Amino acid sequence: MINTIQYGSRKLRGPWFMNIPVQIDVKDFIFHNDETLKNIIEAQVKGESLRNDDIVTQVQQYVVKKLIYGPDTFWGAPEFWLFPPETLVSKHCDCEDGAILICSLLRNAGISSEKVWVSCGLVESGKTKGGHGYCCYQRDLDSEIVIIDWCFLEDSKVPVQVKKPFSERKEYKDPWFSFNDENCWIEPGFELTLGKRVRRIKC
Repeated sequence: MINTIQYGSRKLRGPWFMNIPVQIDVKDFIFHNDETLKNIIEAQVKGESLRNDDIVTQVQQYVVKKLIYGPDTFWGAPEFWLFPPETLVSKHCDCEDGAILICSLLRNAGISSEKVWVSCGLVESGKTKGGHGYCCYQRDLDSEIVIIDWCFLEDSKVPVQVKKPFSERKEYKDPWFSFNDENCWIEPGFELTLGKRVRRIKC
């Protein structure tokens, strides 16, 4: 664990600010006690006495239907992370925005931070290869970690209980770094050098 990973691609706009970068702790992107998100959970998650695994399945399906994938260049920046309320309003977002929204919804559904987080790392499938942000969840069924993705290889029709474990999803390589609202961590020995979007950190 490390104390913070600072994201710095958001900027103050307007003539007074000259596009000054704003440093944000990645943990602050995850909303864990938000009335809007709690209302969405109440409206979208159906059924009585649902287990966490069932809630995760329904949240993934909601986000897949709600959002439209689009690169961050839509916002005039090579990398521009959105907070959950912004994602809900815009509906057009990059991979990490949907992952952050999923994680935030699950935290507001009462799922522990020990069981859900966002990871960023390399993915590869066929001719597709590049950096990707996605949500991870440690399911109740067998404590296996599964990927809750809304865009790259999304599998929202597959219930959480029967998803392949992370260890068997060969398209998803080892994460570069991960975070939720309480913790953030990077792979041992990995040097985080993502230009202006995340501050350089060596573990």
